[in-house]
Amino acid sequence: MLDLTSKEIEAVLKAVPDGVLALTDGTKPYCIPFGYVYTNDIVYLSLFPKGRKWEMLQNNPRAN
Repeated sequence: MLDLTSKEIEAVLKAVPDGVLALTDGTKPYCIPFGYVYTNDIVYLSLFPKGRKWEMLQNNPRAN
């Protein structure tokens, strides 16, 4: 695993239009693809507030 500089992170966010969100319920991982928009130093995720991913986000205060 590499530590990226802020400039390297920004370059990736500008070049790659999608990613993978990895969550856990404490025992097993759950990974889903998602699209995002990066603008004005903010990453906007396209996630609907329902389903397993939403439950994991709600139940894990460290996921914010």
